[in-house]
Amino acid sequence: ISGRESWRTYVAPDVATALGLRSAARGRPPGVVRTVPEVAAILSSFDAEMAEIDARLQKLGIAVQD
Repeated sequence: ISGRESWRTYVAPDVATALGLRSAARGRPPGVVRTVPEVAAILSSFDAEMAEIDARLQKLGIAVQD
């Protein structure tokens, strides 16, 4: 391998930065990709929990109003 930028083949990026062969990365580091849970499943679970609370309140004689 020959050429002007053949050092890239042999030098690790952190060593190249330390030696001044390349500039340091600027700005924010790349963000981690977050997976978004299914909204329908979350809302369904919430509705089930609220229905359970309503049932408990009715057993205690507490009025549940809409």
